[in-house]
Amino acid sequence: MIRAVVDANVWVSAFLKPESTPGRVLDAWRRHEFEAHLASVTVVEVAREVTAEEPREPKAAGLEQAQQAELRKSVEDLSVDKVVQKLSAVGLETSRALQRISEQLVEEVQELERVREAARLERAEVERLHKIDVAATALDLLVAEHAAKQQ
Repeated sequence: MIRAVVDANVWVSAFLKPESTPGRVLDAWRRHEFEAHLASVTVVEVAREVTAEEPREPKAAGLEQAQQAELRKSVEDLSVDKVVQKLSAVGLETSRALQRISEQLVEEVQELERVREAARLERAEVERLHKIDVAATALDLLVAEHAAKQQ
């Protein structure tokens, strides 16, 4: 099997644009066409890019040697598989959340349609009652005029 070290930029680009060339590299890796390897520094780079953290030099960040060693040790057990699984899980959770939001929006739109229909029916009823009121007023006037002529 082919073994390759894949740069952090390739992984980040693959997740951001799955249809791109880096995306095809990710697909090939998922199909087990090659074995991908990462240096622990690359894992930190991927995490930094994915979280949109500004790149910093370790010295500029104020990390001491012990802190640097601790950081390296904390990412020793990370693998491409674990990172991809975590990112896939995040993508799946996001998709599910968006689906729930979409369903809620559909329900709200349906409720608004019901309210609109109820308002239309109420308007029609008000117009009907207004016509009856106009007719009753006209009849009252006619009765009053007739009564006045009779006297």
